Amino acid sequence: MSGNQPELFKQREVRMNRGPLLASYLLKVLTIHKDGLTRKVLKTKYNLTDRECRLARQFSGGRILSGQRGYKATEFATLDEIKTAAGALERQARVMMSSASELGSVMHGRVPAAAPETVQDPAPDGR
Repeated sequence: MSGNQPELFKQREVRMNRGPLLASYLLKVLTIHKDGLTRKVLKTKYNLTDRECRLARQFSGGRILSGQRGYKATEFATLDEIKTAAGALERQARVMMSSASELGSVMHGRVPAAAPETVQDPAPDGR
């Protein structure tokens, strides 16, 4: 990872500035469409990418939820939809925390990093 650090910080700044604006816009759209909208509709009708929708949800302060069916304003969601969305985020957070812990263990030498020669090729026949 030898990227240009100033460029990474600039991208983060852009996200931090765009996030609240995208959240406000998506919330207005979802308030009109109380049943929610699929990612495909958000892309084709409102020109919102998946990344922009995720960023909007992240900056919505819990007012937008996402799931398998797409995005919905939380105020119009059922209790089950809210519980399902919250559960999915909690599961994702646990997986990410576990991954961070594993990285820390390798970094501090508590778990040896796999040497390149010990890693097996998943497709030894070239497929």
